[in-house]
Amino acid sequence: MTRKNATAKKGRPLKRRAVIEALAPHELYTAAAIARLGVTRKLIPPEEQTRLRIAMGRFTHNHMFPKEGDGQVFLPGQPPMRGWFGWRFQEVLDE
Repeated sequence: MTRKNATAKKGRPLKRRAVIEALAPHELYTAAAIARLGVTRKLIPPEEQTRLRIAMGRFTHNHMFPKEGDGQVFLPGQPPMRGWFGWRFQEVLDE
């Protein structure tokens, strides 16, 4: 399933491309989960985690991901949040 959206905002090249490439295509992710994954796999330094979380939140908005998400993500100690499949993030890299 390919989604090319001509109205998505074009911006600077993604600095943390390696983090998105590390996502499993059929697993759900939130911006916070992606940032945590980047730190645990040592793709980003821990002090960049908050910046990446904010950037991934903007990424989902700028590339017009569905507001309802692809499903629910359950993180310990937090209410369920909407998440998107890894393939959705990776598909945008090819645009």
